[in-house]
Amino acid sequence: MGLMTDAFGWMLGIQKRSIDDWDIADMDSKLRATARLKDMWERELKKSDKEYREAVSVEANAARSPIARKLSLQRGAIVAKRVKTLTSAVNMLNKMSGVVEQLKLLKQFYSDMVTTMQLPKGMSMEALVRQVYTMGDQMADKKTELDQLMNSLDSANTSIAEATGDDDIEKIMGELNKLYDEYNTKLALNDTKAAEEVRAKIELKKAEMDKQMGVAAIV
Repeated sequence: MGLMTDAFGWMLGIQKRSIDDWDIADMDSKLRATARLKDMWERELKKSDKEYREAVSVEANAARSPIARKLSLQRGAIVAKRVKTLTSAVNMLNKMSGVVEQLKLLKQFYSDMVTTMQLPKGMSMEALVRQVYTMGDQMADKKTELDQLMNSLDSANTSIAEATGDDDIEKIMGELNKLYDEYNTKLALNDTKAAEEVRAKIELKKAEMDKQMGVAAIV
């Protein structure tokens, strides 16, 4: 969570803040500084993803003792949270690359509207959207543009808030540990068919974890 708020905290709640108070130059500077971290994030992401794969490997866990397997999965959960945060950060950076420019244009549009339509100063983006919607078809293009920008910012705020996903990751790891216990028991009983059925469940659970971490788009 800290990585996401440090890198993208400037956009939190921006829709509710006064447009007059937006410091576009500062936003642009922060985004460019964050972009310089992208290569480092991607290297760390690949390294962490490899460590996670080793922690949840079916073959490796079959050879581990119950205690060693539990410790490995606990370590995997920690790494998985890191992977999710890094993935969210890289995806966020890719999506936000044009947002500052859009905000700059929106601030100029608002300034023009204050002058030509005598709108009150101190309006927030949300208030400006409501105002534009009262103007009917003459603002159709601007309504679409504002809707897209609001959606981008809402998505960004959600991504920052959900970057770690601790509860879901812990839950899936607990379920994986139980499946590995069952898998090892079937192997010990030489029940190959049943073991393969459990292994299929393990692979499905690992795929669920991949989705939870959002790694498919990056790694």
